[in-house]
Amino acid sequence: MTYGEFLVPISGGVDDAKILPRVAAFHKVFPNPVTLFYAEPDPSDMLVWSADGMVSGMNANLVETMKKSTQEVWEKIVQEAGKYSDFALEREIGLMDSILPERAALCDLMVVSDYCACGKSTISPAFEEALMHNGIPALVLHDREKFDFSNIAIAWDGSPQSARAVKAAMPFLKAAKYVTILHVLGGPTQSKTLIKDPNKLKTKLANHGIAAEVLVQDVIGKSVGDTLLSLVNKLDVELMVAGAYGHSRAREFVFGGVTRCMLRCEDGPHLVISH
Repeated sequence: MTYGEFLVPISGGVDDAKILPRVAAFHKVFPNPVTLFYAEPDPSDMLVWSADGMVSGMNANLVETMKKSTQEVWEKIVQEAGKYSDFALEREIGLMDSILPERAALCDLMVVSDYCACGKSTISPAFEEALMHNGIPALVLHDREKFDFSNIAIAWDGSPQSARAVKAAMPFLKAAKYVTILHVLGGPTQSKTLIKDPNKLKTKLANHGIAAEVLVQDVIGKSVGDTLLSLVNKLDVELMVAGAYGHSRAREFVFGGVTRCMLRCEDGPHLVISH
């Protein structure tokens, strides 16, 4: 079992420098197909039509300027992508927010930086839309040289989100030397699903030839996220598999406390997350 495609959304801006070198280093360890995906804005979307059906001259001039600008961005992307000859490069016309979820439906994992996952990138809204509203799982890479994923932890609460994350990470789990199922007790919310018992997940993984250990821990203070990070640091975990939680507020997506805690920890493990 392996991955057929990692999809890396790019913007043609400074944000790309935060993800492309990481993907290149990651690809040396996991040489699965990688596609760089760019959504080019359509300048004609900015045209304003007058009552008599004519296009405003000022807007038409602006569109021509934007067409030249977008072409320059694309040429820059092509030049930069040339440094990564093993990667495929795709361009589609339209808004990234709407196009990325459609394209990502065909990939195995989106791959983004923690910078993007924390909402700091121009691509962040599109990433959040694909992850949280379209159910596309993602691999979040931190800025470091090690991409050995031989020691993996699963943050298990029995939720559908965490179950989907496990399925998305299955090729990594099969290749790992150590897999630990982490189950935190006493958090502000406790799953009541039929599969909340971590030993049920252990049995399921064993059916796939994955030998996992179960570690149950009472929550430290009130933060499940801090408890999980404390455990993965002690275990020297390189990849965390977890459900992603959150909600929309005033047209801005807000990750839940546990997800936000893991994403913002620069010294924490890389993440496979799913909603």
